Amino acid sequence: MNIRIVKFLICAVTLVAPALQAQDKPVREKDVPAAVLAAFHRAYPAAKIRGTSTEVEKGKRYYEIESLEGGQARDILYIADGTAVEIEEAVPAASLDELVRDAVAREFPNAEVVKAERVTKGTAVSFEIHVRLGLKKGSVVMNPAGTVLEKHPLAVPKKKPAAGKKEETEEEDD
Repeated sequence: MNIRIVKFLICAVTLVAPALQAQDKPVREKDVPAAVLAAFHRAYPAAKIRGTSTEVEKGKRYYEIESLEGGQARDILYIADGTAVEIEEAVPAASLDELVRDAVAREFPNAEVVKAERVTKGTAVSFEIHVRLGLKKGSVVMNPAGTVLEKHPLAVPKKKPAAGKKEETEEEDD
């Protein structure tokens, strides 16, 4: 086999394997560890489970429970012993602090906020804001003071993602 082909295959596997590893894989509720389900029901007794999935990231398995309580959408990421490691809660864009709203407007002028989530990891809180401007979509993660932690510029989606896959985008300038 040609050495160039071997190098290419090694490079491709090295780049693709981590991405495949971190993808959510739907699982049945009965396949979620009992400790995870017990912790969820203890913390959110009135919530309804909408879906469950698992993922492996950096060699560690996580279980995600997507839930709805009244009108509150919430996704909680657990480890097998029932410890919650991340909580994502949908929040109305109008309820975001002025510093966060101003930062979103500065990062994405004239864009419409289509989804806002408060993300809690331990005691750290951040906000993940998804925006749309025409056909372009983008997102930004920021702390409560409005400091940008991560930004995905406005881009036109290439194609509709297959079930369970993240949306691919083609980046364009703002």
